[in-house]
This record gives sequence, C-alpha cells and structure tokens, in this order.
Amino acid sequence: MTKAVTETISRTGNAILIAALSSMFGFGILAFAPIPPQQQFGIITAITLVYAFLTSILVLPLVLARWANWRKKQKGYIISPGAPKNLDGIDESNLYNDEQ
Repeated sequence: MTKAVTETISRTGNAILIAALSSMFGFGILAFAPIPPQQQFGIITAITLVYAFLTSILVLPLVLARWANWRKKQKGYIISPGAPKNLDGIDESNLYNDEQ
C-alpha cells in the first residue's frame, strides 16, 4: 500500500505541481489589475490553488490509503477480481478479441 502511494506521488507530483503553478501564476497576475475586485479575485484564487495543491499532495494519499484499508476489511479486496461485466451480466472480456 505504501509503495503504491509513493509511486503515485512520485509520478504525478510533477504534473500536479506544474498545473498548479501555471494556474496560480495565471490568476496571480490579476493582482496587478487596475480594478480592486479583480485584484482580490486573483489573489484569493491563487491562494485557493495553493491550498488545493497542498491538499492533493499531502492529504489525498492518506485519505485514499485509509479508504483502501477500510474497503479491504469490509469486502476482502480493494478492486473486484475477475473480468468486468455489464449490467446484463454478460462477460465482456472477449468481445473485442481478434481471435474470435
């Protein structure tokens, strides 16, 4: 479980950081707007994006790890084993197989 969280953060952390920084700078530029409400909007939005970034990096992995542990205790597995089935109960694992 810890390995999965570590790999996810190490692989997606850079993408999340770049997206957050570009959005923060994009809205942060409004701090130099001549109209005070636009300045306030830019500053508040940039600060909100900082909080969203920190939450997605620090809090979300912990919540997902706890949820996975809870689900494993409740159902015995995290992701259901076996081939996916549609609502009619038909096994769709071989529908698009070229060897048919």
